[in-house]
This record gives sequence, structure tokens and C-alpha cells, in this order.
Amino acid sequence: MVYVAQGAKTYFQGLSADAYMRAIVPVAGNREIVTYGASLGGYCAIYFGSHVDARIVALSPNNRMHPIRGAVFDYRHTASLFDMPRSSISPVIAYDPWHAEDADFVDGWARPAYPDAQFVHVPITGHKTARKLQDAGRLKSLVFDAFAGRDIAPEIRVFEDGSPDACLLAFRQAARAKDKAAMADTTAALIASMPSAQALKAAWKAAAQLGRRDLRIEILRVIETAGMQDQKHAQHILASARAAGLTAS
Repeated sequence: MVYVAQGAKTYFQGLSADAYMRAIVPVAGNREIVTYGASLGGYCAIYFGSHVDARIVALSPNNRMHPIRGAVFDYRHTASLFDMPRSSISPVIAYDPWHAEDADFVDGWARPAYPDAQFVHVPITGHKTARKLQDAGRLKSLVFDAFAGRDIAPEIRVFEDGSPDACLLAFRQAARAKDKAAMADTTAALIASMPSAQALKAAWKAAAQLGRRDLRIEILRVIETAGMQDQKHAQHILASARAAGLTAS
């Protein structure tokens, strides 16, 4: 095993593909190379793994300083995967498709070059897909299956039916489909599940769009009952409620 680290805030730009290959290829010899990482490490698993024909396993791959993100940074890697070697082995890329930043990076950078990759959706995990998989006891099996080249389910859910995360997923699906009846039902279910203040903020916006004063009042009651008043997203809701003349009572 070779651990590859970076200097603070360098985004691995101090490590060239040539330097990586000079370090890794002699150590690997005739053995298969596997690159694995999460977040910026997921980006590196894809980028460097592509140069050494590796079996790539990337979780929530992202690089905020990549040119595709419009960042102003001393970016030294080859920006496009099309302009460099690519692995002959289809990568495994697991991420939350509802996390806009990660989904945009995967779709804009990795998917075009690796259309046949195994894209594994792990919904409602945000950028912490690896941690949420680990907490649910699902990370090891995913990684071992990927290392062994076994097929992996296209979606892994790390929450139980009826949980706040399950309700949030149903809510987002209804919102994306622009189904007002389903939005009303899933918004009510989400509120009743006692979710995070951030999820309540999304429900608040939906309730306003639906003209459901009753749902907004119920959100205020949840904030009061759960003692969320000091949380950032709850404070946004409470400010909006004051402007609209709404109270929990």
C-alpha cells in the first residue's frame, strides 16, 4: 500500500503525473494497481489512476480548484481526462447525485471520459458519502467488491424507510418532478419526520410555494419543539416567518 498525501491547500498540484508514475510503477511491478480515495482523494484516484491503468475507486470525487469549476488557481494537472491516458478498467465512482457540487463535477469531468464506469448513487449523503457508508456498515463491502471487479448495485441507500433522510429523498424527487400533489404529501412527511434544520428550510420554501400556511406553522412548531432556534437554517426560517407574520401558536 502506498499513501499519497499533499501539502496544505496545494490540491495535489505539486505532484505531477510523471512523478507519481516514477514512484508507483517500480513498487507495483507486475501487480495490478488500485487507486482509492474520497473527495479530493477521489479526484486523485481518477487522475493518477488513469495514468497507470489502475482499477479506480472514487467516492465523492471533487476538486474545487479544477478549471471546470471556474476557479482561479495555479492548476498544473491536465484539465481534461481526454487529453491524457485513461484506464482500460471501468472505474467505480460513488457519490450523492443530489449533492449539486459533486454531481456537477462527476458529470462534467469524469463521466464524459468514462461513460462505462460504474456510477453508484448513494443519495442524501451529501459530500460525506464515504463516512455515511462507513457509519451504515456498507463501505467495506462496496470497496472490496470494487477491488474485486464485481458488479455493484447502481444505488445504495444508507437510511431506513420512514427516516428523515428517506423523507427528504422522496421530497426532492417530488420537487424535481414538479408534482404538486406529491410535493404537498412529501413536505408534510418530511416535517413530521423531525429532520435537520437544513431540510426544514427546504420544506419551508416548498410550503411557501404551495401556499400551505399550515405546513409552515408546523415547521415553526418543530423548530420550537426540537430547540433549533439557534441553528443557522432555523434562524433563516424564523426571520421569514416574522416577515410573514407567522408564529408557531
